[in-house]
Amino acid sequence: MSNEATKITTSGEASLEHRPVDDKPLVLVVEDNEWVQDYVKKIFEGEYRVEIAEDGVVATEKLVTLTPDLIILDIMMPRKDGNEVFTEIKQDPRLASIPVIMFTAIASEENRLDGLERGADDYIGKPFNPRELLARTRNLIQLRAQERELKALNNDLEEKVQKQVSLIVAERKRYEDELIAARDRSEASDQVKTIILRNMSHEVRTPITNVLGFAEILKDRVSEDDRPFMEYIESNSKRLLETVTTILDYSQLATNSFELHFSLVSLRQIVQDAHSRFKHAAEAKGLSLEIIDNEGQSAEIVVDRTAMDSMLNQIIGNAIKFTNSGVITIDAGVHSDSVFIRVKDTGVGIAEEFIEKLFEPFQQESVGEGRNYEGTGLGLAIAKRMGELMGGDVKVASTQGEGSCFTISLPDIRSLRAHSAELRGDRLPVQRDSPQEQEQKETPAARDAAADAA
Repeated sequence: MSNEATKITTSGEASLEHRPVDDKPLVLVVEDNEWVQDYVKKIFEGEYRVEIAEDGVVATEKLVTLTPDLIILDIMMPRKDGNEVFTEIKQDPRLASIPVIMFTAIASEENRLDGLERGADDYIGKPFNPRELLARTRNLIQLRAQERELKALNNDLEEKVQKQVSLIVAERKRYEDELIAARDRSEASDQVKTIILRNMSHEVRTPITNVLGFAEILKDRVSEDDRPFMEYIESNSKRLLETVTTILDYSQLATNSFELHFSLVSLRQIVQDAHSRFKHAAEAKGLSLEIIDNEGQSAEIVVDRTAMDSMLNQIIGNAIKFTNSGVITIDAGVHSDSVFIRVKDTGVGIAEEFIEKLFEPFQQESVGEGRNYEGTGLGLAIAKRMGELMGGDVKVASTQGEGSCFTISLPDIRSLRAHSAELRGDRLPVQRDSPQEQEQKETPAARDAAADAA
């Protein structure tokens, strides 16, 4: 058989690994000297199984089916020398990891180094010491056994890790699917809430505003004896309308269904309109409601006008409610990079320990003998949230017994004035009053209702 025809590996499934039933390590000895063959067999007897290949060609044929634990390879052999066989072994992926001890009678240091540099695991010269051969063989076989064990453990670990990763991925996918389903359910629920709130806004507020309108008309047509009853109907209808409006606004804010329309409006107009809405209510209580005018009020600001009016209604209404005598001032202008509207009163003030809870929903401070003022406790929470939605904030400074000062601050976006035409068309979703409600707001009764305390 020629060297060209002889190859260690075979293609595909023909390259099968033959492992004898005996579990002792297998050593392939490639040696052309029969005396050395027998001597090595005797050295390894009882500890290793030994397979003999008389030369390189036979070794190549045997390695097609054998996978020994170690190869002892003589360099000087007829037909195919050890160097050529060694090269073929290292080029075969199935055999490349098998340790090889090079055997030679050439006691050249250069030859030994050349063999080690090419990948030989050890190098023993002839004649050799049998104890040395046995010791080196044991060390290499043990090392290979440990490498195989480590590889098996590594493969087992990789398999376990892969299984665990697959479980984690599957669990994460399940969790993400649940989150998506929960989000979809939440969005569907929010849509239902939004529809219900919009329907309630029309179905609840419209009848109340109609009652107010008719009460105002009939008040001047009834007898003096009946007039107090009409006034009672009117005042309580106002209170009911304000309570319903407050609850609906808060519900919309809580469900993220409160929507805004931004437009460019005059700061002075906002302040003057608020003063007009509350002037009569303040006078009825013996209070003076004043505007502190300044050049800053000529500014134009980008806000949702309805939300802005609602914030001022809550704050000024509270100022009137909690002030028994004195003055309430409305100040507005531009400071640094923000626009402010400030409402200051000379009322009962707020206890320091209560201030941090003031903007939380359903919070009311007890004043005098444990009595609470009327209201839902939602007004300031609504005002603060609306301010935040418009990019601003509402803050308070107060001293109990001296009064309070509420400040609405909003971003100064007057630089957008050049784009005012675009801003007037720039819309965020908003819940608007129905035409009937808007018409009712223009009546004197509705304007007075805005001034009632929350």
